[in-house]
Amino acid sequence: MVESPNKRRAGGRDYDTDESNGANALAQALDVSHEPVYIYDTQGKCVWVNRSGENLLQMEAKDVIGRYIFELFPGQSRFQITAWRRVIDAIESSSFISEITIGGEARKFQTSIFPVMDDDGNVKSVVSIGRPFEDREVLQYENQMRGAELDLIQEISSIITSSHEIGELYERFAIEFKRLVDFDRMVFMEMDDDGENLTPAFVSSKGPHKMAAADSVPVEKSGMGAVMRNQATLVENDLKVHRLFAVDEELLAEGIRAIIRIPLVTRNGAIGVMALDSYHPNAFGPREQAAAERLAAQIAPAIENARLYQEAQEFTKELEVIDEIAALVTSSLRIEEVYEKLASEIGRLVEFDRMSIILVDTESGIASQEYATQSNEFGLERRDSWPIKNTATQKMIDECETLIEPDLSQELRFETDRVLLDAGVRSIIRVPLASNERAIGGLALQCRLPNAFGPRERRVLERLVAQIAPGIENARLYQETRERARELQVIDDIATIMTSSLHTEEVYERFASEVKKLVDFDRITVILVDEEADEAVVTYAAGISPDSLRNIVRRPLRTSHVQWLKDHRDSLVVEDLQLSEAPRFPEDDLMMEAGFRSGIRVPLRNKNQVIGSFTLWSKNPGMYGSREKRIVGRLAAQIEPAIENAHLYEEVEQTLNTLRTTQEQMMRMERLRAMGELSRGVAHDLNNTLSAILGRTQILINQITDETHLKSLRIVEQAAQDSAQVVKRILKFTKLDDNSEFEDVDVNKLVTDVIELTRHKWTNEAQSKGQVVEMSTKLRDVPHTRGNYSELREVLTNLVINAYEAIEGNGTIELQTSSSADYVRISLRDTGRGMTPEVREKLFNPYFTTKGSEGNGIGTTVSQAIITQHGGTIEVESEFGVGTTFNISLPIADETDAVAQDAPEESQEKEGKVASILVVEDDAAIRETLSEMLELGGHSITLAENGEEGLKRFKEAHFDIVFTDLGMPGISGWEVARAVRNMREDIPIVMVTGWGVGISQEEMEENCVDEVLPKPFDIDFVLDLVQRIVEG
Repeated sequence: MVESPNKRRAGGRDYDTDESNGANALAQALDVSHEPVYIYDTQGKCVWVNRSGENLLQMEAKDVIGRYIFELFPGQSRFQITAWRRVIDAIESSSFISEITIGGEARKFQTSIFPVMDDDGNVKSVVSIGRPFEDREVLQYENQMRGAELDLIQEISSIITSSHEIGELYERFAIEFKRLVDFDRMVFMEMDDDGENLTPAFVSSKGPHKMAAADSVPVEKSGMGAVMRNQATLVENDLKVHRLFAVDEELLAEGIRAIIRIPLVTRNGAIGVMALDSYHPNAFGPREQAAAERLAAQIAPAIENARLYQEAQEFTKELEVIDEIAALVTSSLRIEEVYEKLASEIGRLVEFDRMSIILVDTESGIASQEYATQSNEFGLERRDSWPIKNTATQKMIDECETLIEPDLSQELRFETDRVLLDAGVRSIIRVPLASNERAIGGLALQCRLPNAFGPRERRVLERLVAQIAPGIENARLYQETRERARELQVIDDIATIMTSSLHTEEVYERFASEVKKLVDFDRITVILVDEEADEAVVTYAAGISPDSLRNIVRRPLRTSHVQWLKDHRDSLVVEDLQLSEAPRFPEDDLMMEAGFRSGIRVPLRNKNQVIGSFTLWSKNPGMYGSREKRIVGRLAAQIEPAIENAHLYEEVEQTLNTLRTTQEQMMRMERLRAMGELSRGVAHDLNNTLSAILGRTQILINQITDETHLKSLRIVEQAAQDSAQVVKRILKFTKLDDNSEFEDVDVNKLVTDVIELTRHKWTNEAQSKGQVVEMSTKLRDVPHTRGNYSELREVLTNLVINAYEAIEGNGTIELQTSSSADYVRISLRDTGRGMTPEVREKLFNPYFTTKGSEGNGIGTTVSQAIITQHGGTIEVESEFGVGTTFNISLPIADETDAVAQDAPEESQEKEGKVASILVVEDDAAIRETLSEMLELGGHSITLAENGEEGLKRFKEAHFDIVFTDLGMPGISGWEVARAVRNMREDIPIVMVTGWGVGISQEEMEENCVDEVLPKPFDIDFVLDLVQRIVEG
């Protein structure tokens, strides 16, 4: 019985019951057709079948409807799937030949497929009609397919011969191959340079699923690798049924059901793999495999040639980029210009979203960002400096190896990179910048795509960085030289401030302005110690000052950071208040609440005692490191005497007694003396640094012939020489060489002069108060001393006046002179009120006074400084209620003229011969520089890094000359010179010194020194000095 197609027995399901009568008429016509008819939805599932279709499959409609094509026609479904999909995509009819085995008999059909549209013009379903096919028609169809394949091969040959661009080759091949074999995705994998991994070279995706690019896979233990190793095609018909490799699980999860992998083989072996993926099982049969293998054999040589051509093009471009960068490095010392050009040129070879360059101070473990591209794709905040501990930067620096992070979202090796991942960075490559086989920093490229950097990018970047690293080092050296010169200029300006103003507030304001030129800050404070109150007092603050900080002026000393500075006598750097492991103090909580993140605290000293702190704060983390610590420490050393002297001036200005003029003179003298001592230390450090810079530069000038490089080196040389001149100007301004003003001093005459000078005090003023003060003397015949008569007179005058003012009522002042073998002594005793042990301990501290508002606290401090300058000592003995005695000891003057030593006889003619020289220097940079200078003169050099090693080397070998540094830990240069001369009387000795004070002839003779070599030294001067010594 034939039922209405609108009421089929196929599960009681009506088809198109809501459609027009025309559609129902079509269904009725198809139902009674003698040819099998099937209707599928757009997913390939059968929704209707006519009676002939039931008979062909020998199944009832209810068993057919609901099944997919590949279930109804296993083994042959790929033809129907292909045609069905073409109908869906192109909205057109299709026809193909299929062979179906039913009841053991193979039957061929010509199947025609056409779409059924809905009212919106979209494909709603697909109708498939089969017609028995004769053998002659089958042969004709197969011939057509072979012809189509030959046409495709010819088209591919045309593609191969017309393009060397490998990307274009892959794209066009995929399009043409799609005409012959249906697939959802084509992937080409190429072997990398190391031969260990297959990397995706091309991925073509089309279909309902969004396909991602394949990751790199190892040649060993992977499906792709197996195909390549065996050079044999591998077909997986249905991943849902059977999976051979771990990656198949991921592919199945993406919707892939069938895969065919074909090796790409050339005369040189397998170079890669071509893979075809399909969302449908059994998509690739023998015909598809044969066609794919034939076409893979055609394209493999073309791929190899295209890759070789591309590598040649890339190498040519790399050479052009290297030439461009090398030309810039040799012509420019502007580091920012070098970085900008580097970023531009790298962009021609490697795609990236952001580039940065960092430099690392390996001693402090602090990295500083030298450059970052202006186009900040990820919105990352610029960080000026940060610690490298437990970061990728530390690993790169320690191992001096390139680091590649393929995908931060898959593997986050360093927790510090999380901020990059959160900002959208997926892959990173970090390449170390190396100079003299030492990593000094790194270049980093960041990309928002995973797997953006591989072996090729690593190779390209390492070659480029090898070219740029020396240039960066030279430019940085030039920049450091300029920074040092700028530091010296600021120090010079601060010296001017110290001599032009003694008003505390003005000194602080101008000092803060000078500091800002070198080190940035948001808040600056000066805190001094109030010893009596045992408190730390904020005496100056500028910049951001919230109310919470403005109202707190005094803090307990014992819990403040100033006490830490007093205990440790070192600066304290706070990298980040929120994270820092540095010591914490109660005021830190207030700083953090006010928004400050990083800071630096530097001790302020006076007479080697910490009297307070100089502090800078910033609202940004990581702002302060070793560089800032060094600079701020030096600047603080400059402000220390200014702070003291400004306070002294303000106190002295309030007094109207008769000593005002003397006190002002002493104050100025002390300021200049303190400044001279500070400048001397700064000059020593700077001269050491300039010695290394100037020496290395001159050595390179003697070794390099390229004019472009020489021009840059001469700029560095001139900058170093200019910096040396600035040091000399500072030393000249402070007049450190006070010994040149010393003269013979008759101590007894000094005492009698002081008695007369102070007579108005202990006679006239005392009588006006009803006092009787007796002055007595016991002056022996004592030797003279050498010194500044005026200064010694001021010291003794100050002590006599203090003695008179300490006497309450009647009393006695006694002055005595005596001598020993080496010293002449002046003793001053009074019968005044005396001092308690506590007062006696603080007597020589600055600003300490026993006179209340009438005193200024500088007399004994200055007196001690003057006596120390003269090579003597001042001591006090006192008992409260009894009196006080001051004992001053001064070196006895040598009354005999210095006898010049006869020059040692030359044991052999040294003209034209090289010298064997021992160099004793504790500074490695200067030691190596001086050695290389001397080697340029052909001399034989032996190095020692301290006095002990130097004496040991001298005992082990014969030397013609000894160079020794003056200031060394352990055994000093003086001791080395004397010890060497004791071992060999005829050995010439050269004293190398970075101190900005000349060595007198007396000191040279006393310590067995023949010549003095001041730092920084010039290569010509050094070689001339050696030649002069060698020639006698």
